[in-house]
Amino acid sequence: METFILKEIKKTSELIESLLFKYSSEFFKDYKDLHFKIVYNLKEKGLRIRPFLFRIGYESGGGNLKDILPIGAAIEFMQIATLVIDDILDESEIRNGRDSVYKKWGIKNSILVGELLKSSSTIILLQSIHKNKKFKNTYDVLNLFENVYKNISIGQYLDLSYENKKIITEAEYMNMIKNTTALFIQSSIKLGAMLSGTSKEIQNSLSAYGLSLGYAYQIRDDVIDIIGEEKYVGKPIGGDIKRRKKRLPFIHAFSNASKSIKERLNTLYKINKMTDGEVKEIIELLNKCGSVEYSIKKVKYFCKKATNNIKAFKNRKVRILLSELSELVSSF
Repeated sequence: METFILKEIKKTSELIESLLFKYSSEFFKDYKDLHFKIVYNLKEKGLRIRPFLFRIGYESGGGNLKDILPIGAAIEFMQIATLVIDDILDESEIRNGRDSVYKKWGIKNSILVGELLKSSSTIILLQSIHKNKKFKNTYDVLNLFENVYKNISIGQYLDLSYENKKIITEAEYMNMIKNTTALFIQSSIKLGAMLSGTSKEIQNSLSAYGLSLGYAYQIRDDVIDIIGEEKYVGKPIGGDIKRRKKRLPFIHAFSNASKSIKERLNTLYKINKMTDGEVKEIIELLNKCGSVEYSIKKVKYFCKKATNNIKAFKNRKVRILLSELSELVSSF
C-alpha cells in the first residue's frame, strides 16, 4: 500500500514529467534525432525528490503548486543533466536499468545532451520568473540556482580526484557529498521557500532540514550500492567499488578494521578491473568490520537531525510530509 508521502511525491512527479516532455518538444522539435536523445533521459524511475522538496518549500509560504510546476521541471532538468555528465565521468554504462547515454551514443553526444538539459533548465527558470510577478527574491533564487550546478561540478571533481588516493578522511567525504548531493537537495526546498516570500526563520529551518536530508540521501545511496538488488536499483551492485570510489563504508573500514582487512582491501582496490568475485569479497569485508552498519546508522542520524529542524512547524501538512520523507530515506 502506498503511503501518504509516496502518493504526494508521485503526484508531483507525474505533473513534472509531463512538463519535461512538453518543454523538450518545444525546444528540440526541429531536430528529430537530438529530440530523441533528450527524451531518452526523461522517463526516470527515481522519486524526483528535488522538485517535490521545491514544491513543499513553496507551499510552506502558502504558495500554490500550479504556480511553480515549470520551475520544478527546471530543477529536474538540471538533475538529469548532472546524471548524464556523471555517467561520462564514471564511464557508467547502465542508468536506471538500461544503457546510459554515454554507452548508447558516446562521450561527445553525452556532453551535448547534458549541456542542453542544463541550459534548458535555466531558460525555463528565467521564463517562469519573468511571467509570474508574485514570486519573491527572484535575483537570489537565480543566483542560488546557478550556484547549485557549480557546486555539483566541484563535488564531481573531488570525487574523481579521490579515486587515485589510497584513503580519504570522513570529513573529506562529507565535503564531497555536500557538493554533489546535499546542497542540491537543500537548495531545492530553499528555492521554493524563497520564491513564496516566507520568513527567514522558516527558510533557515527548511535549509537545515534539506542539508541533513541530503547527507542521508547520498550515504543511503552508497549503502544501497552494496546491499541493494540490481532489479530495484537499476544499475549493477558494487559499481562504486569497481570504480574505486571512496564511499563511507570503505572510509570507515580503513579507519577501524583490523590490519589484515585493511591490507586486503588495499590490495583489492589496486586491481584495475575487479571481477564480480572480488567485489563480493570487498562487500563481505565491509560487512565483517561493521562499516555497512556504521553507514546505515549515519543515515538514520541525519534523517533524525533533519526531522528535528521542522518539529516546531505550524504548517501541519508540511511538517508531516517532511517527517515522513525522513522516515522513508532512513528505511532499508
